[in-house]
Amino acid sequence: MNEEALHFTVVDLETTGLFSRGTDRVVEIAALKLDSEGNILDEYCTLVNPGRDIGPTRIHGIEAWEVKEAPMFPDILGDVAFRLCDTIAVAHNAMFDLGFLSAEFERAGNPLPEIRYLCTLQMAGEVDAAIPSRKLDALCEYFEIPLPRAHSAVDDARATAGLLRTFLRAINGGIRRNRQALPFRVFAGAGTAWPAQKLTGRMCARGQQRSPTELGADFISRLVERLPHSSVAPGHVQEYLSLLDEVMEDRRVTADESEKLFEVAAGFGLTREQVASAHSEYLHSLVSTALKDQVLSEFELRDLEAVSRLLSVSDDVMQSMIEAARSQRPNSQSEAVASATADNLQGRLICFTGDLTACLGGKPIDREFAERTASDRGMIIKTGVSRKLDFLVAADPDSNSGKARKAREYGTRIISEAQFWRMMGVQVE
Repeated sequence: MNEEALHFTVVDLETTGLFSRGTDRVVEIAALKLDSEGNILDEYCTLVNPGRDIGPTRIHGIEAWEVKEAPMFPDILGDVAFRLCDTIAVAHNAMFDLGFLSAEFERAGNPLPEIRYLCTLQMAGEVDAAIPSRKLDALCEYFEIPLPRAHSAVDDARATAGLLRTFLRAINGGIRRNRQALPFRVFAGAGTAWPAQKLTGRMCARGQQRSPTELGADFISRLVERLPHSSVAPGHVQEYLSLLDEVMEDRRVTADESEKLFEVAAGFGLTREQVASAHSEYLHSLVSTALKDQVLSEFELRDLEAVSRLLSVSDDVMQSMIEAARSQRPNSQSEAVASATADNLQGRLICFTGDLTACLGGKPIDREFAERTASDRGMIIKTGVSRKLDFLVAADPDSNSGKARKAREYGTRIISEAQFWRMMGVQVE
């Protein structure tokens, strides 16, 4: 390394979990190259397809659909190596990030070489012993460094770069004055040299792709536009609602599902107005069910908002439904539509994938409670997916877990967590 042209590379990772040597994987990486004074020279950030479920979305904010088209780690290995090569790596809790990088490089057949690094978490205590907390968000508040989105790799990396600049100034006037004062550490990688992998330039940033809700809403809108304004045939709205209920179980509408809905609507001679009314009726049934206890939790509201966007029901109409439901109990027809999937659960086979996101009594619900609830209602809990499975409950319907992939292959019904709790008759938060 050329000591006179010393550069840093700040690295931050978002991962599916905590165990780099187990089944957890990187889901987002940011690598910021800095000059010797900590000024940013280059930024690289991309989502990473982990080849499994996405892990705790409630922490990193990434959903499975966002990484579907993202590169896998071996695809960007050269891009990451290029930015780390001949620099001092910097991270907040560096052993965590370097541990995951090392595991990913080894799985790709290119172990990391020895890396010199700085850890801003450790440096914080050496710079100012009075710091009340060494967590990244607390340090940013203490030193007045911007952190727009915690657990966004690029924002965390920029914040870490800000901490590094602050610490460099604090250490005897900066690195140019006293390079030896910096508390360098060495990560002992298993490799002997940086891998000679080509740069692909592949990146997939957050917000780059349209969400399944937006795409589904487009499919539904086009479905309605293809229907006539008037018809002489009698309407069969209940048949359409029955199919809609099945389609909406995973809170996703694909092009194929939209085509099936159109075929049913057109086959029964439904008009645009009848289908739009059916969509409102469906949402109204969900609102009525959610407010049976006169309490609308944040979890339930998010689900209703997702459904309203998919079905192109305006926010004003949904709010009117909520206000009306608060003042009266739902009618039997609405309850029947909403609870149709709760019938005949006895003996049905059910399996779960991903981390649940709902709460009950202010506490997160774990899978054990969900399985016990289903078992109490006569369902049979399975740990794997087979062709006989009736339902796979996916906390994230776009999950790329092995269970989810197999369920799609077998044509198994994948239902959202919100739909599961509705089937169970449990009011969650």
